[in-house]
Amino acid sequence: MRFSTRYALALVGAMGLMVAAESVQAIDVNGKGSSAGRNFAGDTPGKVCDPGSPATYFYQYQGAAANPTSDPTLPATRTEWRCTVAGASGTTVFRYHGTASLDGFTSLNNTNVLLNTDGYMNTASGCVVNPTGTNPRALSGHPTVTVMQCPTSPALLTNLPIHYGASDVQGSSFTQSAFGVAVAPPVIAAGVDLTTLPIITVPFGVAVGPGVLQGAGPGQLDNLSISDLQQILAGTVTDWRTIGNTTDTAGQTAITVCQRTVGSGTLATIDQTIMRKGPRSINPTRSPAVGAPALGAPGNLDNAKSGDMVNCLNNNGAVNPNNRMSIGYVDSDSLPLLPGFHFVKINGFEVFDHTNATLTSARLKDLRCGDYPYWANWNMVVRTNGVDGLNITGGGTVPAGTETVLETYIDKALTNNPVPGFWVLQSEMFTSKNDDQGPQSMLPGGATFCQKAN
Repeated sequence: MRFSTRYALALVGAMGLMVAAESVQAIDVNGKGSSAGRNFAGDTPGKVCDPGSPATYFYQYQGAAANPTSDPTLPATRTEWRCTVAGASGTTVFRYHGTASLDGFTSLNNTNVLLNTDGYMNTASGCVVNPTGTNPRALSGHPTVTVMQCPTSPALLTNLPIHYGASDVQGSSFTQSAFGVAVAPPVIAAGVDLTTLPIITVPFGVAVGPGVLQGAGPGQLDNLSISDLQQILAGTVTDWRTIGNTTDTAGQTAITVCQRTVGSGTLATIDQTIMRKGPRSINPTRSPAVGAPALGAPGNLDNAKSGDMVNCLNNNGAVNPNNRMSIGYVDSDSLPLLPGFHFVKINGFEVFDHTNATLTSARLKDLRCGDYPYWANWNMVVRTNGVDGLNITGGGTVPAGTETVLETYIDKALTNNPVPGFWVLQSEMFTSKNDDQGPQSMLPGGATFCQKAN
């Protein structure tokens, strides 16, 4: 069964688990793209692996500042699973590399299967048994997983194929210009047929440092209007006092903005849902031109990946000495990597109810009802006619059976939510949109669930 047929089934909620066919060669399933989805893509293989056989999970360590407890469930830029999959011969390997959402399209835009020249982890070099927790352990729905921690800058394999892409937005949403680079929606090459499969709803948050105060204080900043955000991200407002707020440190009221670079789905989403509702575009100029801003000076800093955004907000590597007064935007499940930071409301609506510690969809009402604006669908980008037998750049072909394992992965992804309380299954949403910018449409049950109190 091809992806075009399976997508139709997905829309009516009737996709069933595909039984993997026997293959004569061990299978790899490698993905690349959305860095916001790195947690999701790194978790889903645990649901595909045979629970009756042990599995191994490798993750690229985020560093002591972001992950002091070596928690393997936190988002990692590169991940790898090795396990047994029913119907597939030998050890099946699932890899993911979170880069930027545009890569989710460009990595497949060739009649040949392209290589990830940016590199998947070489798990044979430098990885150690995770220093915290028991091993093996239950992880990602699998009962017996040995967790391996790989270096922050791991050895890389640059000769492995990319079988699917991932993007936070549709291809038509890539229209941004920033930091001297502009992107346009991808033009699909002749002979290439791609399908974009919406998998899960991904909300993004606007993260603000602990030194920024609401009004005159003493409480931390709680809310920004869409107009406030437009002015800050466009660079027309560079001091918190200009929009009626302040900070807890005299002489340090300037705003440093941690921005994403073009090709990012996180950037494309905030452009489509926030910036395009006003007259301004994202500030295209880095400030300062090189290096870190001076203490107390405004800044506009570029970050290629979600992990780079985390580094900017945390001042890892001394890239942002004003981080306590900073603002940035990131996938909501990255908040645990940002000690001291919090997400502010947008126009009075919050990405999740921070007073509700129960990690379920119950704390995501503003998102599920479409009142919170900064969200999109996380999509898998696949070859409509499958990957089996396609030529791989540099030689060889994709082994038979790869498509079947990939389709099983998609089945599991459609019902998986590794971060409940942060992300939302599409079946739990009461609003939908065909375009990332909107408009939104209310779904059955939404009028009752989303009704506001008088």
